[in-house]
Amino acid sequence: MTRSASYVKEVLLTFDGFRRMFPETETPADVIPAMAQEYKQRRAEEAVSPWTIKGDLAKLKAAFGKRLQKELGLLSSNPFANVKLPRCDDPEIRIVTIAETKALVD
Repeated sequence: MTRSASYVKEVLLTFDGFRRMFPETETPADVIPAMAQEYKQRRAEEAVSPWTIKGDLAKLKAAFGKRLQKELGLLSSNPFANVKLPRCDDPEIRIVTIAETKALVD
C-alpha cells in the first residue's frame, strides 16, 4: 500500500468514527462547524489522548480543506478550519537502563 493510499485509509477510518458520533451525517457536506467542535470536546470527555485527538483533527481538517474544498470544490467551507488542535506536551524522553533491557529480554 502506498503512502497516499494508507493516508486515505486513515482519513476514512477517522471520518467513520466521526459519523458514528454523528449518525445523521451522511456526507462531508452535512458536517457543520458546531459538529467539528463538539467532536473535539466529546473525544476529550472519552479520555482519548490529546495526541490522538490532535491527529484526528489534523487529518479531518486537511481532508475537508485541501481535498474536498480546494481541490475538488465539493465544499464551500471547511467545518474544521476554526477548531483549535489540543495542546500536547512533548513526550518525556527516558533512557532505558541496561538492567531494564536485560529484564525485558529475560
